[in-house]
Amino acid sequence: MFDVLSGRALGACAAVVAGFCVLAGPAAAEVVEYRGVATVTAKNKACTQAGWVVGEKTKPNMRFRPPKVGDNGKRTTLSVFYPFWATSFVLDKGTLGQSFKAVYAAATGSGTYGYENGAEVRITSLSPSTITEASAKVKIKGEIRGFDDVPGCVVSFSATLKQR
Repeated sequence: MFDVLSGRALGACAAVVAGFCVLAGPAAAEVVEYRGVATVTAKNKACTQAGWVVGEKTKPNMRFRPPKVGDNGKRTTLSVFYPFWATSFVLDKGTLGQSFKAVYAAATGSGTYGYENGAEVRITSLSPSTITEASAKVKIKGEIRGFDDVPGCVVSFSATLKQR
């Protein structure tokens, strides 16, 4: 008999010809991630000069992993995926809130690079305000300063995301 769920236990269980095998143990925590489509709702002059627009033309897919929910650890991650490139913003420890926080930002498209000019992210509205493993849906609004590694570019976004 095995009291933990593991690859070895499953393999040994499959190898048992006579008798039975019981797999029991605590349920493993899982990564809690939310996915959906975001909309860029506003941008400033620096973004306009870089070619960014608001609304329908700027609806990337979005992934959001809040910290300390399920097996997420201390990191907060927010990623956006456009048809030909993606970018990710990572706060190593803590939660994004009303104040801008410096994040590690990197993008990939025809190449992969870390943002040279830095980036900051803040969440201006989050519902539910406390996310748990039972939160099926998250509504999020926020701003990204230094978006697309463009100095001074600030975009506002909103998204309704569902737990995957």
